[in-house]
Amino acid sequence: MENMRIARRGNGLVVSFIEEISLALASKARDSIAEEMNDPSIKAVLFDLENISSLNSMGIGLMVATKTNCTKSGKKFYLLSPSEAVLRTLDVVKMRTFFEILESVETLKD
Repeated sequence: MENMRIARRGNGLVVSFIEEISLALASKARDSIAEEMNDPSIKAVLFDLENISSLNSMGIGLMVATKTNCTKSGKKFYLLSPSEAVLRTLDVVKMRTFFEILESVETLKD
């Protein structure tokens, strides 16, 4: 998918978004992430939001749904290096503390 990359990093699944999360991208991402999460070696899902210049309801919905699925399956969910625009939006909707934020993938603990 040209607007999103999924890569394994140790026991984590890093989902990197290249642009704003549209309805179509959110749907494709949800399916791709769910398929990857079936692998029991995956212990965490990280959304790399460093390159996102704005966050809309589709993106927030995808983040909440993925965190919920991770929790149900005993996996961790993190936001990785979110841009200032993403952090501002999370502050406005009062969801910044709902997500655990990592500054780099190297800080991920097993």
